Amino acid sequence: MNGFIQLFKAAISLPNLPYTILLGVMLLYWFSVILGFFDIKSLDFDADTDIDLDVDVEMDLEADVDVETDADPGGSGIHFFSSILNMHKVPISVWFSVFIPVAWACSIMLNATLDVVSGNLIHNFFRLILGFIIIVPLAALVSRTVSIPLSKLFTYKKSTSASDMIHKICMITSTKVTPTFGTAEFKTDEGTPIILNVRGQKQNDLTKGSQAVITKYDKETNTYQVIPFQTNDDQNNL
Repeated sequence: MNGFIQLFKAAISLPNLPYTILLGVMLLYWFSVILGFFDIKSLDFDADTDIDLDVDVEMDLEADVDVETDADPGGSGIHFFSSILNMHKVPISVWFSVFIPVAWACSIMLNATLDVVSGNLIHNFFRLILGFIIIVPLAALVSRTVSIPLSKLFTYKKSTSASDMIHKICMITSTKVTPTFGTAEFKTDEGTPIILNVRGQKQNDLTKGSQAVITKYDKETNTYQVIPFQTNDDQNNL
């Protein structure tokens, strides 16, 4: 119990507090994902660098062309660093879910070591700056290394395109489906799940776990129109 109290005090101390806050935000985000309020790609900030599991090869190539021809110098820098850190191969939420716990653990260990070596001789502000210089590059390197094998889980199959999924059945993963919000999971022939952004009519019975039929793909918004799946028994009861 004393060890837990000491860890808690260390976690909320100034040098470690920023990483503790980020860890709390990360846990809250994944809890919301489990409940279906957010999608795993909700934090992806650049449509051209998203890992679009539901897009076919041609659309992906078109996106690459847009990046090369339309990107400004600032955007090129972002693409450069995301490429080096392997952030473009996995959803940004997954990458930071590795980065944040590693940074938090490194901060706790670094400041515990400084307590033993120097006591209170180093001010908390300087500890924070020193920790940032050491921890951020180290955590980024670990995140890059871990994301390399993880990227295989988020690579779509060339055999699965948007047109292949039309008139196929998917399972709703969000709490509801509206004209502006909704997510679903589609399983390919290989059994690999693909996360889709779906949209439905204003009035529908689609909730988490419901089966739905994909009726249309909107290339501009990268979304799929869905309707509730009805079995023969359901149709006879109408």
